[in-house]
Amino acid sequence: MKKVQKKFHKQINNNVERDDNIVLNNILSEGLLVNYSVVDEVKILLFFTKKYVVTLSDNYRFSTDIEFAEGYLNKKISLKQLNQRENLALRYLDSLNNEFEKSIQELTLYFLNANFLDGVEQDQDVGGFLYLLSNVQKDLCKKFYDFLKET
Repeated sequence: MKKVQKKFHKQINNNVERDDNIVLNNILSEGLLVNYSVVDEVKILLFFTKKYVVTLSDNYRFSTDIEFAEGYLNKKISLKQLNQRENLALRYLDSLNNEFEKSIQELTLYFLNANFLDGVEQDQDVGGFLYLLSNVQKDLCKKFYDFLKET
């Protein structure tokens, strides 16, 4: 998670206008997530990732990561189990050579962080998510925005 956070903070400091920043500004200005609790917001991000991102790869590990996050939110997975899965996913990330799969793994790692799932780091939830989403595929940020508008 620390690698992902460093990349995210580096992006913010570069002041480069990226698709994820544009979409984030639109989401915030239109108040598309205002009526949701932090937990519901996380569930929306999880649902989108499960439906539109994890399916881009045949790698079962990514969907398993999402299942662990959902299990934690539903109190079926303990913090210890979530942390173990996060550590496993971090080790797997280091072994990946395919940049596309690395970007998906970085995104699923976001959901294996208990602070994120518990809403402790809520000030960066959507921005960080969009940054990681844009690293997977540029059009996914727009797709997420459209998804929110339909929700």
